[in-house]
Amino acid sequence: GGGGGGGGGRRRSFDNAGVFPKWRAKYPEPPDLVGVTRVYSRDVDEPVLRANQALVASIPMKFKGLVKPHLRSVGWTGYALEGLTPNKTRRAQCTNWLLYYREALMGLSLEELMVQKQRDVEAENQKLRSEGKALRTVKAPGTEVSEDM
Repeated sequence: GGGGGGGGGRRRSFDNAGVFPKWRAKYPEPPDLVGVTRVYSRDVDEPVLRANQALVASIPMKFKGLVKPHLRSVGWTGYALEGLTPNKTRRAQCTNWLLYYREALMGLSLEELMVQKQRDVEAENQKLRSEGKALRTVKAPGTEVSEDM
């Protein structure tokens, strides 16, 4: 599969066959996740904001916050609050998702990931049962999963 736009004004086709079913339905074309136009008016920025929020929501809690420890090893000292813009914040969030991808998803097929998701939910439900809490659901592999990936 190719990516979105190409160099020199040429456009490559985008193959979303390996994309999680809900993402494939919601984003048939790759969404702008950072606001490449840097226009933050509501009508332009709202779809970018929502796509970025959906991406961040798809990162399991144990993989959130990967940017700081990974970049500290190469001398990064952290964010300067006064220098943050929506674009920079979203780039950091996308970087976090890429690190999550590298740590947990890279090299696995969509089918393997869906089976893994089922196992993770079953393990979480086992823990919730032991604590007397409500259970999560996920559909069987081969059908649409209930997670927003």
